Amino acid sequence: MKNVLTIAALTAAAGFASAQAVEVAVTTNDTPAPGGTITVDVTANMTGFSGTPAFAGYGLDLDVTAGTAGAAGFSTATSGASLQIGTLAGTVDGTTGLDRAVGGQVSNIFNVNPSVDTSSSVLLFSADFTIDAGCTEQITIGASVASNGGVVVYPDANAGTNVFAGESGGPTLSFTDLVIDCAAPSCDGDANGDNVVNVDDFIAVLLNFGGAGPVGDANNDSVVNVADFIAVLLNFGQPC
Repeated sequence: MKNVLTIAALTAAAGFASAQAVEVAVTTNDTPAPGGTITVDVTANMTGFSGTPAFAGYGLDLDVTAGTAGAAGFSTATSGASLQIGTLAGTVDGTTGLDRAVGGQVSNIFNVNPSVDTSSSVLLFSADFTIDAGCTEQITIGASVASNGGVVVYPDANAGTNVFAGESGGPTLSFTDLVIDCAAPSCDGDANGDNVVNVDDFIAVLLNFGGAGPVGDANNDSVVNVADFIAVLLNFGQPC
């Protein structure tokens, strides 16, 4: 039995060409702002495959790899409406990471979801990420393979293999990080950049008093002082 399984695994791996590749990318369509929450998507992109391959991501980590001071934390992962097989929320690790999230778009296997276009980006899973109200830096969010995790590729929707970064004989696997900048306040009184003027803006001015902004600079004059308290007061309750 062991020999049969070994032969089957080698046969599946042999079906891959050197030009075939899988990219896991972290993206967002939201505008990041200190004190705000954005939805972070983890997507898979496939190139060099003929026909309609199927795939699933499992055991993927999502972490803040730079700018940890600007991180307030992830929620657990969620799956999109088109995801049919193999979704797990993962485990929130402290405030800056999400461990072993699972998401799959397994198309054309047993006629599951055959209409999915695997020639373009397909969502694996999403998670909400909150930016710390005091963030003044650049944040980098990246996905990576957890222990015993990876991306399963089914080149002909019937035979699969685990794809790991640098795995010999299989498609290459690469990752693209999401890099975001903490946005400056967007209007007078909005000291934390969340597009509304409320008590949180008073707190942002207080915590950053004497600084040069952008967080806390409610009137956009590159200094956080009494004038910013006044700007919050005059615009209190107003959306940007």
